[in-house]
Amino acid sequence: MNLRHQLIALLAAMLVLTMIGNHLLQEATVFPAFRELEHAQATTDTQRCLASLNRELDQMAMTALDYAAWDDTRQFLDDNNEKYAHDNLVSDNFNSLKLDLISILRLDGTAHWSRYLDAESGELVAADSWPATGLKADDPLLKHADSSDVQRGLYPSPRGVMLVVSAPITSTNQVEPIHGSLVMGRLITPAWMEQLRNATACDVELLFSATDQTTEETRRLKGLTTPGAVALLEGDTTLAGYSVIHDIKGSPLMTLRVTLPRQITARGEAAIRTAQTAMAVGGVLLLLALGIALDRGLARPLMRLTRHVVEVRQRDDLTTELPTGRRDEIGRLAREFNAMTQALRQSRDRLAQHAHEAGMAEIATEVLHNVGNGLNAVGISGDLMDEQLRNPIIGLDEMVAVLQEHRGRLHELLRADNRGDKLIDFLSALRDSENQRRGQLVAEVQELRNHISEVKGIIAAQQRFAGQAAWLQTEKPDKILEDALRMARTGQLSGLTIQRRYDALPPVTLERTKLIQVLVNLIRNAMDAMAGCDEQHRILTLSLQARDDATFIIEVTDTGVGIDPNDLAKLFDFGFSTKADGHGYGLHYAQNAVRSMSGRLEAASGGPGQGATFTLTLPLCQQPQDSESKAA
Repeated sequence: MNLRHQLIALLAAMLVLTMIGNHLLQEATVFPAFRELEHAQATTDTQRCLASLNRELDQMAMTALDYAAWDDTRQFLDDNNEKYAHDNLVSDNFNSLKLDLISILRLDGTAHWSRYLDAESGELVAADSWPATGLKADDPLLKHADSSDVQRGLYPSPRGVMLVVSAPITSTNQVEPIHGSLVMGRLITPAWMEQLRNATACDVELLFSATDQTTEETRRLKGLTTPGAVALLEGDTTLAGYSVIHDIKGSPLMTLRVTLPRQITARGEAAIRTAQTAMAVGGVLLLLALGIALDRGLARPLMRLTRHVVEVRQRDDLTTELPTGRRDEIGRLAREFNAMTQALRQSRDRLAQHAHEAGMAEIATEVLHNVGNGLNAVGISGDLMDEQLRNPIIGLDEMVAVLQEHRGRLHELLRADNRGDKLIDFLSALRDSENQRRGQLVAEVQELRNHISEVKGIIAAQQRFAGQAAWLQTEKPDKILEDALRMARTGQLSGLTIQRRYDALPPVTLERTKLIQVLVNLIRNAMDAMAGCDEQHRILTLSLQARDDATFIIEVTDTGVGIDPNDLAKLFDFGFSTKADGHGYGLHYAQNAVRSMSGRLEAASGGPGQGATFTLTLPLCQQPQDSESKAA
């Protein structure tokens, strides 16, 4: 992944993480605030409905207290005055007071007068069934601490649950003792519930039994027993507030439920989504702006710098420079890199010159060594010839003395003297000996000529190469390899087997002198690497093949000591050598020479004891400007 993609990925990751963090923060802080606000509203609405219920009881209590503290009411309890009943206890009063029950009870709990308002007929009917046998003395409806003590609450009647108030019956001045109780009741009907909803603007319900509740409500509200306490139950779209309502005796009678739509949380979620969408859009725009800015200000310059560095490495061209017009860190980096490549170029030029001189000195040493070897052979042949020429012919002097003694009468010597027979044998043996010595001398002369020709060839070849060092020459590559083998004097390594694997290639045009020097260096190194091996394992393989239409390959492979993998990376470094007496110039010069010919030199080895292969990749036709520019 390049730098541009890394920056885009980093910015995108930052945007995603920021959005996730913002979402988590809103879920942890903002949304709970909306939820708490919604819970507060549900609690408030539930309490308002309870308060509305209590206000109705308070209003009924005030009405009941007014009627109970009236002397006519006390008198009606005593004498059952029909006029009081006709004037006050009629259906019109029931309707105006929104009452469904009025009962006047004696102190013993029995009913003196008790009527229901029939909802269908609008007439009063006797409430015979309530209380049928009277109330007990401890019934809350009969318990009044004083003349102003009004009991109130819900009461389950035969006709249903109703709001009930009970006021003590006394005199107008409230100085007389309590004579009984005036009970007023208002049935909780659907119409009354609708009025309660309108008055509170809430969706309120009264659940009279467990059958009116869901299983979840029953489970969640099991512990809700305290009057006035509010419990909340959340649904997907609604929020319900619950409060238990006790009857006038203090026992749980019904549950008030207020349901409200979850508009607050819905609006909160909508606001959060809007904020997140706006943040996402803003983040994307910011990401684009930052991406463009970083791409133009950082990624592109760094990519140009990277491409330049890669091109310098691949093309090995230290002359090109980066633009240095920027005044920021990128511009400073470009200037520093240009200065570094310039210093490296100058250092390489110095090293190349040094290596070239060292390589030429090594070639000269090899040539002088080869000439010396040839001259040694010439001297040996001359000594052998001198020795043979100086040695006298055995018996020749005795034979001459005998012949001089018998001068003028040789026939007598050959006929009468037995030495005549020996003379013939001696001459025959002398002929054979001289023929043998002449053959030896002829052979030695021929060997001397061969050695002299070899020395002359080495000197002539070196003079030819040295005189044309800066020229491009066209020659078949196999001929160049054979010349390099001749100069390397491979015959000096006994038992060396040379394997040639030459493909038929056309003549190539290149700096022959440099290539010869490189090949001689590689061949001599291969011979040194195999010097410690058994003679039957000394194999030098020279390969020549075309790589493509524009380049060819030369490989020099030996079966010597091999190269440690840790040394391969620094094998061509200046001053590095694996030989105890090496100076580290040869391979460094060879690599620089091959580079100057627009080629490449590589080394490979399976490790110690596995031999080594040096591969030269060269152009079939070296351009003059390549040599000139890279030698400059």
